[in-house]
Amino acid sequence: MENLLLIPLVGLGLCLAYLAAQAFVEYAGIFIADAMYSFTELSDDISKGADNARQRRYREHRKREFLMWLNAKMGIGETSGFATDQVHEAQKQAPILRRLLKDEIPAMTLRCCKTHRLVGWASEAEYIYEVSGEPECRGLRERMVDLVEASVSMIQQYPFYLDDEILLQNLIVLRKRILPICRECPYLSHAVVEAPLLCPAAVIAGAKPEGDKCHDQRKRK
Repeated sequence: MENLLLIPLVGLGLCLAYLAAQAFVEYAGIFIADAMYSFTELSDDISKGADNARQRRYREHRKREFLMWLNAKMGIGETSGFATDQVHEAQKQAPILRRLLKDEIPAMTLRCCKTHRLVGWASEAEYIYEVSGEPECRGLRERMVDLVEASVSMIQQYPFYLDDEILLQNLIVLRKRILPICRECPYLSHAVVEAPLLCPAAVIAGAKPEGDKCHDQRKRK
């Protein structure tokens, strides 16, 4: 008889336990949702803060560049808040940039083309793409891309490039023409014996082809 009386109590206890567990799950879900929402808001705030800091640094950088340009243009001197030697230091970059454009980039394109042909001939490959994975070929293509990217960056960081028509023109040519060509490298599609001395990037860069007896002999064959 006593056992029979315990059955309803046990059932009631189980029901209460079930309801308590259900309530806990619901409240836990709400708590987790609130926590996730708070975390998302915090992440957004951090992201916005980072964006604001980035924009602030960019504005400060622009202001420094503009004042430096104004100093050089108008001869304002120390009153602009920038030492005159900073302007002189920036002006020293111009010959370096011109050397890159006139000498280094054309020479590198020429070396890259010649190395691909030499490796192709030495390997008795039919097409240049067959030796594209060789360390010398891959290394020079990567170095060519690195050189052009670095040159673009250096010109863009030069405070007076907008006032230098030659630098501005070369910047656009490097960024819009030579860099995409070097990244894709159409030279790889040529047959080794028919490959021209200059790739399209070398032609645009103004490279001067050197005499290549081996290249001429193989073409005649």
